[in-house]
Amino acid sequence: RGLSILFVTHSVYEAVGLSDRVAVMTAAGGRIAREIAVTAPEGRGAAFRGTAAFAEQAVAVARALADVVGAGEGGAIDARRDRE
Repeated sequence: RGLSILFVTHSVYEAVGLSDRVAVMTAAGGRIAREIAVTAPEGRGAAFRGTAAFAEQAVAVARALADVVGAGEGGAIDARRDRE
């Protein structure tokens, strides 16, 4: 029997570091607009965040988020959230 956990965050970096899949949601209606598979080894630790693989995954999620917002699906993004 598998275990699923739903983790909600506003941080692209946190989402990539902790997830196997990232769902980008719309602001209006809270619908899932995009789903991105995080392809990284299990047991990702702090060292993973310094790799090219982590950066590539974070860029993919950030682009999906920007696409959703740019398409009028998401509303405004507060870019400060990912710098905390």
